[in-house]
Amino acid sequence: MNAFDVRPTLDAPDDDPYLWLEDVEGERALAWAAGQSAKTLKHFGGTQFERDRAALTAIFDNRDNLPLIARRGQYLYNYWRDAGNPRGLWRRTTLAAYMKADPQWELLLDLDALAASDGEDWIWDGASVEPERRERAVLRLSRGGSDAVVHREFDLISLSFVADGFNLPEAKGYVSWLDPDTLLLSSALGNGMATRSGYARTVRLWKRDADPLTTPVIYEAGFQSLKVSGHSDRTGRSERLWFIEKPAFFEKISWIADRSGPRRQIDLPRDASWRVFGDWLAVRPRKPWTVGGTTHPADALIVISLSSFLAGGRRFETLFQPGERRSLQSFFWNDGKLIISYLVDLVPRFEMFTPGHQEWTRRVLDTLPAEGTVHVWSFDAAVHETNGEVLVCAQDPVTLIMVGQQAVAAEPAQAETVLAETGASVTEAPSPWQVRLRALGVVTKDLGYVDTLPGSGLSYSDTVTPELDISYFFTDNIAAELILGTTYANIAGQGTIGGLGNIGKVWLLPPTLTLQYHFTDLGAFKPYVGAGVNYTIFYNQDTGSADALKVKNTFGTALQVGFDYMVDQHWGLNFDVKKLFLKPDFDVTVAGAKLTGKAELDPWLIGAGVTYRF
Repeated sequence: MNAFDVRPTLDAPDDDPYLWLEDVEGERALAWAAGQSAKTLKHFGGTQFERDRAALTAIFDNRDNLPLIARRGQYLYNYWRDAGNPRGLWRRTTLAAYMKADPQWELLLDLDALAASDGEDWIWDGASVEPERRERAVLRLSRGGSDAVVHREFDLISLSFVADGFNLPEAKGYVSWLDPDTLLLSSALGNGMATRSGYARTVRLWKRDADPLTTPVIYEAGFQSLKVSGHSDRTGRSERLWFIEKPAFFEKISWIADRSGPRRQIDLPRDASWRVFGDWLAVRPRKPWTVGGTTHPADALIVISLSSFLAGGRRFETLFQPGERRSLQSFFWNDGKLIISYLVDLVPRFEMFTPGHQEWTRRVLDTLPAEGTVHVWSFDAAVHETNGEVLVCAQDPVTLIMVGQQAVAAEPAQAETVLAETGASVTEAPSPWQVRLRALGVVTKDLGYVDTLPGSGLSYSDTVTPELDISYFFTDNIAAELILGTTYANIAGQGTIGGLGNIGKVWLLPPTLTLQYHFTDLGAFKPYVGAGVNYTIFYNQDTGSADALKVKNTFGTALQVGFDYMVDQHWGLNFDVKKLFLKPDFDVTVAGAKLTGKAELDPWLIGAGVTYRF
């Protein structure tokens, strides 16, 4: 038996007896690969192998397979392969068409036809669609499945290649759109542009019509690194670039950058996974990480404000803690919210976290399948275009589900159980129901008149009364409020009827329904505005100097402004001001004379009290 050759070693990485295999198209390497394949077929080939291969081919070529999609603007894009199109079709459709039993697709590119026309063994490696106008894309075409690709710009209006566009000969690398006329180029193409591993060593700023070989380098790594890349981040308030250098396969050095080059290195463990959205940074350490006086275990999920982190802050919030029976599978941002996938006793679980100024809100995605193999990802291909909608692929049977924000439900009892297990500093999702109890001051306008009596006027007593209101939140910002309370008013004559003194006393029940907009980005301080309709019922009408008094029920309108200051998740203090436009008609009998008139109450309702959010 031949002794196993342990070379290369970490101490002598260049002492490699198999270095000749890196010439992947060399005669010796190809002969060795063919020999290894022959040995494999000798041991594992035969009737069962042929039967399995035929079964798998039938599965993958089945025209009833679900076309997986990614949304870019108004279109859903799909790359489709079957027996008649082994290389594949790049196509798109609309959501309305996709939902039909037999959707109609717009064919963008037939790769089988292109390969035949070009005389090339083209394999599809993806497309980068320009995100502003979505009129152009850069396609990645590989010869025979090689890591090196040819980049070719494609016009999505004329459905043709752009002859003088962003085109690159074969090389390992990627491009990222900055605008319709500028790309970030991370490519091994050019003298000195490749690492020792054959991948891109630099990031270049490539302008339309410029020579990619002479375009300026804005970031470069050493030849010993594995590779570098650059991409645009559109989730911030302004353009933000990221440069990623990978010294080794599981390590990366990350820089915030702009078009002139790197600006600030991100001080994270090299082997940690991280995602940024806007001003939030989510980190998943691969090994235990002690920072800010706290040791976070491997595979925890921790978050912090990016601006705070760059300023030196290291107070991370923990959203997920692994355990003996709990393991984090993945996490991604969608519409500023963080969605995580994890397993509990190998059962899939999904949760969504929403950042707040004081705390994160947890929602259990209990509308998603909880058995078998389940994958969840954003419906939109570009993270800055996400709107809360996700796609869910569940097996047995294979099903593709689109889930929107309204389909996301919270189950507080389940959320509380998870909180107890993780110790995370987050809260369960609040109920949509809220109540307030206020002390309400009613200040009236003191206007009105009796018909046929010129110079007559009315005044009304101001009062203080308790009030209850009930609110229902349709979203975090939009709510409806029903105001319930009752009070009384003493009515006195003024002007030419001042001698009547106290005409009478009436009780009012003015239920008011308003539609409100709540501002939620100011932390515990939560102001709101509202407008709505009022219907006032007058009852228990007693007379004073009048012989009879009848104030008629009436509709009115209402405007509202106020704020809650939340002490914790449930309790808060409230201050509220409403203006009711209320002008009821009345009948009054004085000294046997039957008269009519109008009471212009138009009260201000000024309240203060407590808020409780269920």
